[in-house]
Order: sequence, then C-alpha cells, then structure tokens
Amino acid sequence: MNEMDAPLSPEKKNVFLVLYLLGFALFSIMLRIYPAYSVLMLVIYPVGALMFGYATSDGIRAFFAGTLSYAFLLLMILLSPGFESALMDPSYLFWFAVYHLILLFIPGLIGFLAAKKERIPLTLALALSVLWPVFFLSGIS
Repeated sequence: MNEMDAPLSPEKKNVFLVLYLLGFALFSIMLRIYPAYSVLMLVIYPVGALMFGYATSDGIRAFFAGTLSYAFLLLMILLSPGFESALMDPSYLFWFAVYHLILLFIPGLIGFLAAKKERIPLTLALALSVLWPVFFLSGIS
C-alpha cells in the first residue's frame, strides 16, 4: 500500500481539524478587515467541508469541521457593532437564529456525507455544496 493511500491516524486527523478551524477563524477575522473577500465565502465554506470530509474519511470530525468553521463567522456577526439593536426585535432574532442554524449545519452535513466516499452520499454532498451559497444569498436583505 502506498503511503498516500494509507488512512490518516487519529492524531493526524486532530491536527488537520485544528489547522482547518484555525484557517477559518483567520478567514473570519480577515472578512472583518477586508469585506471584499466575502465573495470567497460563498465557495470556501461548502468546498472546505467537502474536501475535509473526503480527505479524512471521518464523518464525526468532518461534521464538526463544517459546523465550527461557520460558527466563527457567526461569532463575528454577533460581535459586530450595531447588532445589539437587532436583539430588541424578537421576530428578527428568531428568523436570524433559524437562518443561521440551517447555514451552520449544512457544511457539517456536507463534510459528513463526503466522508462516506460513496456515490450517493457524495452526490448529495455536492448538491448541498451548490445549494449552500444559494441559501446564503437568499437570506440577504
């Protein structure tokens, strides 16, 4: 068996997960400094989860990688100036939570499905990767 074909050890998967999450944390901070890079966000979140799941073949880590990568962006939104005024409207807060929870779990599901490395789950993961940016853009008002 070729060394490249060997499955990753749990220690290497954990290091890969930490580096993956660190990269998305830095990307979220970069979006606050350079908002022009937000166009990349439409591709990076779903494709990153897809590649992480496929590379590690570990559904649980891939699910956490996908959800936590978007959680950094959500944290930046919640900490942004002016968001506290939105907290006064319960209707807005409810729909904000529903919208972002769906956006939070879709990349996790993409990574989980991609980790299966079978035809049907990979097809579903690819379809969700295409639908995530569409759903993200549908919530912009």
